[in-house]
Amino acid sequence: GVLDTTFVYRGGEVLASIENIFVLPGGKFLVAGADAASVGKIIRLNADDSIDPTFVLGTPPNTAGTSFYRLLAVQT
Repeated sequence: GVLDTTFVYRGGEVLASIENIFVLPGGKFLVAGADAASVGKIIRLNADDSIDPTFVLGTPPNTAGTSFYRLLAVQT
């Protein structure tokens, strides 16, 4: 791929590190990483790079003792 230098992240959730990005239909993205406190986070970005407020992860796996999610998979 080619780096998109026009991309500007305007979301409210800050990820200190990004470990995995999964491209979804419709131009959305699942992004897994960790915040500044090394707590694992998964967010979904809209095609316009805003956080998708309709994305509800539910009860995520316990990330205590881990700093991030290493793998994303989408069940269809």
